[in-house]
Parts: sequence; C-alpha cells; structure tokens
Amino acid sequence: MDISYKKAIEPIDGMIDLRTEWVWSNVDNATYPGTGRFNNDRNAGYVQLSYRPTMVSNKIIRNLEPIVRWDRLAASKNAPGGGSEERWTVGLDYWIMPNLVLKTAYQFDKKQGDDNVDIFMIQVGVGL
Repeated sequence: MDISYKKAIEPIDGMIDLRTEWVWSNVDNATYPGTGRFNNDRNAGYVQLSYRPTMVSNKIIRNLEPIVRWDRLAASKNAPGGGSEERWTVGLDYWIMPNLVLKTAYQFDKKQGDDNVDIFMIQVGVGL
C-alpha cells in the first residue's frame, strides 16, 4: 500500500511532498539448520515529508529541500537477522538540475537486540 500527496502552496512559497508506503510479506514457516522452525512473516514501511521552496526568487534557496523520514521493519525474532528496527532520518537535498540531486542526511537507528548504528550519508541521485 502506498499513498503520495504533493502540492504547491502559495502561503509557504513552495511545495510539500508527503509519501508513505507499507509492505507485508507472508512466508510459510521454514526450517533451517541451527535455527529451527520459525514464522518468517514481516512488514515494513515509511513516512516521509519534504518541503521545497519552489516559489522563492533566490535560486540557491529554491533548490534546497529539507526532508524528514521515519521507517520501520518488523520481522520474526527467530528468523536470521529478525527483530525490529526503527529509524529517523533528517536530510537536506540540493537539486543541481531537475534530474540531478545531491543528498545529505543523518540517520538515527534503533535496532532491537543489537547495537544502534547512526550514520551520516552523502548521496548523488541521477534520473534519466
């Protein structure tokens, strides 16, 4: 299931973009050597909100896009790599061209039964 909402709003001089998606996976019970038999069902999804000031006159500011995202994965605790993981990500994208973006973000990780792995990311996205 996914839902998207994108709208230009004059009072805030820009565009908001709200996206959410959730996926469920139902897999038969399986038996693996050393792990026994377990339910391998899982679900995962995210909610993301961004704002891009597309109506301001300053080109540099107009091409910035702050983003906040929450995502979660829940899997059987008995499955290899199972358990739940939840992350918050805050980022700032800069649109160099309509099909080229430089992305920076910091991700706060909370993994059940394991060490949290917070991370700073720099990415380049290219659309064809």
